[in-house]
Amino acid sequence: KKIKRQTPKNPSNMSTTTTSLLVALTILLVTTAPQCRADDLSMQIQRFLDQYVTSDGTEQNFSAVQFSYLTPGSDDVVSYVAGTTEMNGGSEVTEQMLFGWGSISKELVTSLLMMKVESGELNLYHDLGSYLPEYFEQQQYSLGFSVAWPEEWKSVKIYQILNMTSGIPDINRSVDVLCRIGFTGKPYSEFVKENLGVAEIIALTAYFAVAYPEACQDIKFCYSPGSQYNYSNTGYFMAGLIASKLFGGISLQDLLNDHVFPSADDDKDTIYFADGKLPTSILSQMPNSYSKVLGNQNFINVTDYPWNFMGAAGGVIGSTSSLIKILKPLFSTGIGGGLAAGKWGHFVNKKTGDLVELQKDCNPLSCYGLGVEALYNDIVGTLYSYEGEPYGFRTVYLYYACYDYFVTLSVNSAEDGTNIIYQAAGKLANMVLDPLLLPQVGGAENCPPSQTNADFLSAKSFSNE
Repeated sequence: KKIKRQTPKNPSNMSTTTTSLLVALTILLVTTAPQCRADDLSMQIQRFLDQYVTSDGTEQNFSAVQFSYLTPGSDDVVSYVAGTTEMNGGSEVTEQMLFGWGSISKELVTSLLMMKVESGELNLYHDLGSYLPEYFEQQQYSLGFSVAWPEEWKSVKIYQILNMTSGIPDINRSVDVLCRIGFTGKPYSEFVKENLGVAEIIALTAYFAVAYPEACQDIKFCYSPGSQYNYSNTGYFMAGLIASKLFGGISLQDLLNDHVFPSADDDKDTIYFADGKLPTSILSQMPNSYSKVLGNQNFINVTDYPWNFMGAAGGVIGSTSSLIKILKPLFSTGIGGGLAAGKWGHFVNKKTGDLVELQKDCNPLSCYGLGVEALYNDIVGTLYSYEGEPYGFRTVYLYYACYDYFVTLSVNSAEDGTNIIYQAAGKLANMVLDPLLLPQVGGAENCPPSQTNADFLSAKSFSNE
């Protein structure tokens, strides 16, 4: 088994810390983590991951796990791996291996839109119809149907598609219904292999909303914009179209390559945005993937499935170390930093759909906005997190804003929201650092009122609310 690797420092890509914090952290390390403890920690983490693959992996059908973390005041992302590339076989997992990030991709697409907000070319309070008017005209599609986006979608605000209060039904659930009633002529698990473009995938959702409005409302897919929260990948496919249009027709893959992935520095060439069939060069760097989310009762190998239905809503593939390198700058200066400072203010309570203004309003239920999930509690303060589930993968990150501490974990199976991996990530976070000893550097708005009961494992309670 590979034990760990520290990637080279790159101060230009990570936020800097004050001299006083570095001094405090140095004292902390000297008093609590001598070299023998570091060696013990490495063995402890490796032992946990090995057991995790053996126990949970058997139950949840994953063979590979990858874990990375970035501690306060450091620019070195530390990574560990365990397992093999296939169930009951394959080669050993490596730190450079690529896993699907799923819906974590949403905040990367959002970061492109925020660039246009900063330049004045995009207003989050403007209507969807003002940016994508062409799709509200009747169009014919290759699957043999014609449709215009519903008129009620015209008035949806851009921020509403980004915080899941648009009232536009979810792509995957809409297509699943169309498959069940025979419209597509194939079960969902087979239909998703179709080589469809973004516009046609969204058009299927529009067709469902137009042709079956009562069914859409009965299952609470369709509702008045802003009236409730309901998870919808459709809005992020639309966000991808808007980003591409505002950047002059440049593909989303090229936009991410040029503006987002370079944050990963030396890893950027192995991060990939998938919106179709995966090339062999990428597949060769990935473990096999297993899924039970496509209407199957048992896990199936979905390694060769195309990623057309992932796209802007979930199509980024990379290592856990690359994920930290890309997201950390966003939380320091971009999406998360802006939200933490109240700059954007587009979080909504996931239960009520109401807009919230402060992190502390995300308690006890989590909030969502701009592709990011947040929760505040008196145990750990503000936590930004997300768990993505593309075909055959689960990836979760936890960013503890009070402590400026990042952990991320990936496995190669997906189970449609069950057996989430937050708890394992929280255990590993506790294993690496003791929150009772860490300096609180995130400001009063992000930190708990008392540090006496701090526990990173409390992340497990943030999962499905």
